[in-house]
Amino acid sequence: MTGDSYHIAVAGAWHQGYVGAACFAEAGFKVAVIDPQRVLGVGETFEPPVFEPGLKELLNEQILKGNLNIVSNALSAIRNASVIALMWDTKVGEDDKADISETMSFFDTEVLPVVSDWQEIFVTSQVPAGTCDLMVSRLVDHGKSGVKVCYVPENLRLGSAIERFRRQELSVAGISGERPGEVLTSVLHSFADDWDYTNLITAEMVKHTMNTFLALTICFGNEIGNLSSLVGAKGRDIPRFLKKDLRVSKSAMLNPGTGYAGGTLGRDVQALITFLDEYGLNSPVIRAISLSNQQQNTLVHKHFQWLRSCGEDVGVMVGILGLTYKRDTSTLRRSSAVELARCLYDMEIEFVTTDPLADRVEIQENGWLNFREELSQVIEWASVLVIMTDHYQYHDLELVNANHLDTVIDVASVIGPSVNIPPGVRVLRFGETFPRHG
Repeated sequence: MTGDSYHIAVAGAWHQGYVGAACFAEAGFKVAVIDPQRVLGVGETFEPPVFEPGLKELLNEQILKGNLNIVSNALSAIRNASVIALMWDTKVGEDDKADISETMSFFDTEVLPVVSDWQEIFVTSQVPAGTCDLMVSRLVDHGKSGVKVCYVPENLRLGSAIERFRRQELSVAGISGERPGEVLTSVLHSFADDWDYTNLITAEMVKHTMNTFLALTICFGNEIGNLSSLVGAKGRDIPRFLKKDLRVSKSAMLNPGTGYAGGTLGRDVQALITFLDEYGLNSPVIRAISLSNQQQNTLVHKHFQWLRSCGEDVGVMVGILGLTYKRDTSTLRRSSAVELARCLYDMEIEFVTTDPLADRVEIQENGWLNFREELSQVIEWASVLVIMTDHYQYHDLELVNANHLDTVIDVASVIGPSVNIPPGVRVLRFGETFPRHG
């Protein structure tokens, strides 16, 4: 293709969109990312809107090669692309309900009026089951029944998204016709060989089911860990032993800790609950996942509330290590660490926070977080350290100058044999010595 023609026009200029665009371009496709917010000047290095290991380097490499353009004109990009990829990271409310207004608004206002029968719409945005069939219905109503729609369950993880995109393990695609068109088929087979095709709503349900299953394993592992810490069992060893059985995946998410956060898993749990309500199904297992997770994510809060009830909170100074909701990302969205900080703030317990990757703009917008740039400042000040995110910087903590420290709550399970714990400092871990009460 030449000139302003593209194989793929990507809409959704954040984590998912930019990771997908970079990988499409790396695979040899000509890609346009529609991003009116970021204009790339000649010779400038492009800064993606969110941190992902390797993303900045890969994007700039593909821009330099001419495989990837950042464009502000959506109309031109859409009209000249064989595949229109809707790749928004769907927003999630405090109730874990998905907000797909960005995706649907773009589809209705930018795509629907100009899309032609020779083009395909490729959706990886995390949308409720039935959304893609709704798109098909609207295309038919506008006399564009020849436009194919394809949905692939997005299966990225912040921190390892590029590698996971390059190797699509969950190679399932829902399609509105018998098969995707020539260009999209070529795109899909650049990232996996063994694609299974099904209808759109089945593929959407695969996404809901996958994340709900992961959420269920997290909650189950946490509840076993909590029980183990009270009866005296080694709750952190149990998942390792279970994985000796071939029926339990080696990567099963069973390690005791805090619950899932960030909204990614919660969004799909809530999507299934919405359908349960719609069809009048009880399904107590699925409904219990959110409750179990909410209780788990407040256990550290309850620890400090328990200290207060016992009169042991006097003079407590808390240092929170890690604010992002998981490692290798910069976002604070729906972060358990931020929720803990808010709890301490409301209880008027002194605290400071630090994080090597947290978006500094978000930090500035939340001045109450009492942020410190230097890890040493937090360690030297705190009497209680709470390690909330398993950033690699925390795996070899130097505590020699932790003059006030008496407790480490290792939520992220990063403290290993290489960390010298000062005499008299207790380490509390989920599944072993935490929680301390039922």
